[in-house]
This record gives sequence, structure tokens and C-alpha cells, in this order.
Amino acid sequence: LEEVEVNGFQGCGQEIDLLKLISQCAPMLKKTTMMLSEETSASNDECAKI
Repeated sequence: LEEVEVNGFQGCGQEIDLLKLISQCAPMLKKTTMMLSEETSASNDECAKI
């Protein structure tokens, strides 16, 4: 796995846990792209954690 794209990202706990798992299990990961859902802003507290 070298590249991950997440569409509709909201930053909830389960999504953050999934991203952590992917990053730990994919040492060759080069690129992660997250497209926020329309209801989520980049200033959202959960998104700020990322």
C-alpha cells in the first residue's frame, strides 16, 4: 500500500483510528489524501488533530 484516498472524511473517532491503523500497518505509505465531507470544515476540532 503506497497511497490512500478518503472521501467524505468527517474526523470522527473511528475515522481517526482507521487512519492511525493504516499508517502503522503500511510502512511504504507515501501519500494520504482526505477529502472533507460537505458538513465538515477544516477548522473542526477533530480535523485539527490530524
